[in-house]
Amino acid sequence: MRRAHDELKRGRSEQYIRLVEAPSVAGDVLIVPYAESHFGVGLIRERNLQLPTALELRSDHLLNNLAVRVAAVYEDGTNTFVEFHQRQKVLNSSYAEAWDVGAAGYIHAKKYPDPYYENPVSVWKAAEDEILDELNAPDAAMPSRESYAFFGLGRNEETGQIDILGACFLSGRLQADRPPSAKVIAYDRCVLSPKDVVTFVIAKRRWIPTALMTLVLLLQARGFSRHSIENEFARCGTKLSLAAWQNS
Repeated sequence: MRRAHDELKRGRSEQYIRLVEAPSVAGDVLIVPYAESHFGVGLIRERNLQLPTALELRSDHLLNNLAVRVAAVYEDGTNTFVEFHQRQKVLNSSYAEAWDVGAAGYIHAKKYPDPYYENPVSVWKAAEDEILDELNAPDAAMPSRESYAFFGLGRNEETGQIDILGACFLSGRLQADRPPSAKVIAYDRCVLSPKDVVTFVIAKRRWIPTALMTLVLLLQARGFSRHSIENEFARCGTKLSLAAWQNS
């Protein structure tokens, strides 16, 4: 509660955005209606604060800030790899120490103006920034806008967090021994195939729910059949932990 009050009082989060209506598709464009929001308001749901007025407000509105969650994919020799990171506990609001796809973070309305369109928010620039920050990726590995793909939206039901799910196909590989960034405990990777991805997921055990959905959509986008993906993910059973930080 003190954290939420501090965020609202300082007003540092006025540039974040939130979803206000269901997204729609026009051709190959995903349209996501948004409005400005405040991180302190979003924490009401994320931290499960039992405040009557806040509970009434969140019953009719999506309060959580809109984020991007992007898998980082690259070629190394004859294999295609997908990169993962394990989140720090102190610097993350939820799902501490859970494994995640390449990078994730809130979208700032004014920080990411799109250089190609009049729409003031550039989701791919937000994704690029998070990959550079969280994955400690070199500038040389970052691709052009055309190498990003966005699949849709997903919500982590436990915290209410809504993510735009996608993938970035890097221009170069990531060194396995690079130092982790400030928000990361460790990096790891696996071959991008249903069997290898699910074996990796089971081995790491603790995951963010929308990270798993991102992997499913990424595998489909890469041409793997839905049947093969579902068969492999059926192996997970009760072997995974998807609990948020405050309940773990």
